[in-house]
Amino acid sequence: MIAIAIRSRSDVIVTFNLKDFPRKFLEGFQIEPVHPDLFIVNLIELDEEKGISAFDQQVNQLKNPPRTADFILEKLERSNLKKSVKLIKDTLKSR
Repeated sequence: MIAIAIRSRSDVIVTFNLKDFPRKFLEGFQIEPVHPDLFIVNLIELDEEKGISAFDQQVNQLKNPPRTADFILEKLERSNLKKSVKLIKDTLKSR
């Protein structure tokens, strides 16, 4: 994965497994390892409307079987995306 990131001139590697992607090593290639929760939060904060719209679209595309937003948020929270879930919930409440 590191070789692909270097070759493609990626800015970040998004991974739950941060311990296998040492920041000091990646700095030499100007690549930052980022936890998926932080990555999602950053995307939503860059453009809240697009971020929440993407979440809504994902929920609406799940048809077999259909899923609710609450179901998806629960799954995301169990997947260690707690900050993302909180931000999405807070944003949805404020609509």
